[in-house]
Amino acid sequence: MPCAATEVEIVGTGTFKPLPSDRLAKLPQGAVFSQADLSSGAVSFRVRYEDSTPDADPDFYVGRYGRAIRAVQLTVGSTTIALPPENVELVVSDGGFGFPDRESVRVKSWLATAAGVVRFSWVQSNQAPDRKDLRGAPGSLSGDALPEHSVLANLATSSRFDKFIVLELSAPADVQPLVYVSSSQVSAVATTGHAK
Repeated sequence: MPCAATEVEIVGTGTFKPLPSDRLAKLPQGAVFSQADLSSGAVSFRVRYEDSTPDADPDFYVGRYGRAIRAVQLTVGSTTIALPPENVELVVSDGGFGFPDRESVRVKSWLATAAGVVRFSWVQSNQAPDRKDLRGAPGSLSGDALPEHSVLANLATSSRFDKFIVLELSAPADVQPLVYVSSSQVSAVATTGHAK
């Protein structure tokens, strides 16, 4: 009998270095986050997903679980936005992508607005300093399946700097971001809801 799906919510909080005035001046008019938001140095996010969603990637060492996402919210300063679930990737790599000495959990999302594109990523990466093969049991992940929610929220990594968030704000037609924020000052906790 198949297991019932359980909804998991991950809540992350962090800080970042407030942007200087010359970088804030590049912020496009009507941007979803204001200069005050980007000067606050405060960021938080919520990710809700169902833990029984199957892997959509045939690669034995890479799991893609975008269909598991139910909601993503991002707060910078005093402004909160919702990122569409269809624009969110949840990827588990157990030594995949040609890097057997590296495993990771990544949430990548984006939102198109009249003022440009917002991109937000939360990345946790564990790397073997001696280039040891981490595929399978040796590393923090035992495969490319969705890990236990506590592991997904706090993957054991070789360095605290290997857990970080990235926020990019770009003008509609630009490839390069006008505003770029990255911080490893982030922590996350996971809670489970009712089985479905």
